[in-house]
Amino acid sequence: MKHLKSKLFSLLTLLCLLLSACGNDAAKPDAEAPTEIDTTSQEAETTEPFIKVTIFENPSEEADEETSAASSKEPEIPSAAPVKDLGELLFERDSVQDVMVVIDRRLFDFLAVPAGEEEREAILDELYGADLSAFEDAAGASIGGSAVQFKLRSGEEEVTLSIYDGMAGISEEDQQYIRLTGPDVQTPLGELKGPKGTFDFNRLSELAMSVESDTEDPAYSGVASIPETGYETKMSKRACGYALYFFDKALEAETMEAPDEAVSFDVRMEIGDAVYQLQSETGFFSREDAGGTVYGKLDEDGLLSDGLTVIIMEAGLRSQLNGA
Repeated sequence: MKHLKSKLFSLLTLLCLLLSACGNDAAKPDAEAPTEIDTTSQEAETTEPFIKVTIFENPSEEADEETSAASSKEPEIPSAAPVKDLGELLFERDSVQDVMVVIDRRLFDFLAVPAGEEEREAILDELYGADLSAFEDAAGASIGGSAVQFKLRSGEEEVTLSIYDGMAGISEEDQQYIRLTGPDVQTPLGELKGPKGTFDFNRLSELAMSVESDTEDPAYSGVASIPETGYETKMSKRACGYALYFFDKALEAETMEAPDEAVSFDVRMEIGDAVYQLQSETGFFSREDAGGTVYGKLDEDGLLSDGLTVIIMEAGLRSQLNGA
């Protein structure tokens, strides 16, 4: 019996020692936990700005593969060798058939209106008269500032030429920049920079404004009116450009059925050979031309939802409608 009690006592003693040891081991992580948390927090704060950096088990091999993959997605911008003038950079002046002034950029479109013959020649004089021999490749540079933009068309080729006057805080203040863009407005065909003043920026801006404000070009002008009050006003090329863009985009998205009942429109616009009638409250409109009458509705919720407001404002009808 004594022997049994002795064994039980020994077993209980061993069990207590084991439990004590486990307790000490379990307590150690708790004591060290704050140090681990602090270290992790510090590392997270340090690496957060460099979130695009990825650490691999084999950094040199994996990183090289990722860098190569990323580089293959970058647009290939051709190196700009020194050129004498725009004729060497793009196409010869004599081959330019159309010159348009860019009034805005919407989504992936440059909105542009055509220059008349006299303005076209004056713009080409300024563009092709500039000596570009001091210009160099500016790919990757910070480009920005006051801008004037033109579309030049030669045959089937069309290039958007953007000229920026450098501005402090945005780009180099003593530089002018050229950006050439094709159908893909997201990817420049080329970017150059050179001494400020190479292009007469003020003169180009004046010519662009003259094109935008022109109301007398029979090929690209219009009249806006409010039939109920008899108010009528001429539409500038700029106003026509915005109206045509938003009306055309709406019809491309959806051509609606003719309404079952007679519809009342409070705005009428005659642009070229087409007549547009518009409900200024709803954006519902009709277009009538030689091909017949179609109906559409200006975008209310999408990326072009300001179309109705822009059309009314650019046509100079806002105050007349608000006061009606």
